[in-house]
Amino acid sequence: LRDCYVGGTNGSNGDGAGVYCGAGGTLSLERVRMRGALGVGVVGTGTCVIDGREVVIDGTQPKKLNGDLGMGLFATGAAQLSLRQVRLHGNHVAGLGASGNGVKANVFGLWVQDSRPPPKQPDTGMGVLINQGAQLVLSAARITGNRAAGVAVGSTASAVLRGALVDHTEGD
Repeated sequence: LRDCYVGGTNGSNGDGAGVYCGAGGTLSLERVRMRGALGVGVVGTGTCVIDGREVVIDGTQPKKLNGDLGMGLFATGAAQLSLRQVRLHGNHVAGLGASGNGVKANVFGLWVQDSRPPPKQPDTGMGVLINQGAQLVLSAARITGNRAAGVAVGSTASAVLRGALVDHTEGD
């Protein structure tokens, strides 16, 4: 996708990811604005490869049926992410989420702001959530004004931050 706007996706089952990249797929995003998706703005699963530059994802809402998620960008399985100049604003659960032993994310120029918990997941609202063996290298980032944590690194995951500013996390 290049020079695109994706807005208000709403599937018939109450789930409406903005863009989905499945196992074996390749997704290129350049100068893309995504607003108001349900569940996840951009999701990568399996062995997909996502390359994104100058991407804005904001206002992703929890799924209508079960109230879960609302992430800006989420990678799972063995997805590979290469992102430059990405802004994730006003999403739920986490702006950027990665979970799974094979997930590798290399991100430069990330700005995550104002991640909030959905009603059914009150302990969330992280700027960045890395979990279950996922690996993140994050350079030149601003992670600000999120609810529960700026950066959360969970079970067997790893994160390397270089030149990052994490501030104004609200907490309870």
